[in-house]
Amino acid sequence: FIQFEGVLYGYDLYVNGKYVGSWSSSFNAVRFNITDFVDFTGENILAVKVSTRVKGYEFDTNDCWSLSGIYRPVSIYITPNLFIDDYTVETTINATQSKAEVKVNYSLQNVKKERFENVLIKGILHAPDKKTFEKIVSVQSLNGVLSFEIDDPLLWTAETPSLYQLELILIDGKKVIQQKTQNVGIRQIGIDHSVLKLNGTPIKLRGVNHHDLVPETGRTLTNEQILRDLKLMQRANINFIRTSHYPPDCRMLDMCDSLGIYVVCEVPFGGGDKHLTDSTYLDNL
Repeated sequence: FIQFEGVLYGYDLYVNGKYVGSWSSSFNAVRFNITDFVDFTGENILAVKVSTRVKGYEFDTNDCWSLSGIYRPVSIYITPNLFIDDYTVETTINATQSKAEVKVNYSLQNVKKERFENVLIKGILHAPDKKTFEKIVSVQSLNGVLSFEIDDPLLWTAETPSLYQLELILIDGKKVIQQKTQNVGIRQIGIDHSVLKLNGTPIKLRGVNHHDLVPETGRTLTNEQILRDLKLMQRANINFIRTSHYPPDCRMLDMCDSLGIYVVCEVPFGGGDKHLTDSTYLDNL
């Protein structure tokens, strides 16, 4: 697979002169399966044709500089034929905050449609206080759930950004064929009579709008630049970021988790309803 984290504004992908696919949502990551296009015995040529006038480009030029190009990381990676395709982590807390549930909804992909037997998914949750929780389930279908019951959970807030580390391990027989890790904050968000609450406690958001943009490198940010911005905000007593108007670099979200910053992650739909139909797009060409 090859994965692009962000390209302004759309592009076509070719491997060894053959068309692989295209994408035109500048701030959302996408991956392509390039197995059938790769020459595993020699060198390969990867080509990306970037355009600034793809369908829907108006969404991604909303309220910002119209820079273009490959501005976020690109990675190539391999998987087994049966692999963890996606997963979502949900956390819930009981009324007394004495117990929590960490539920992992996962989906697998079976590329070659092979029969699989004796396949397990093992989940390990490492707590900040070094406690460890384990759960193993037998894979019976391509979708399933792992669930952890946690006593006396260490809850995530901006003031106490406690993070657990989740490991997901896919096992075929006795062989580990894939492993993923993810930081998890145990917290529950709700609205009670128009009052925003985190873990049952009212909170106040002191926030700013944020753009992925620096004078020197445009939309391409280093780890140091992202961290400097976040720490500057915290020194100004800011605890909340609105990612105007698009999903940010995933590294920023990870840093917000560890530093203790609330985030509202926006979808990249600016420019109004006039850009939501094909006819309007064609009329504007």
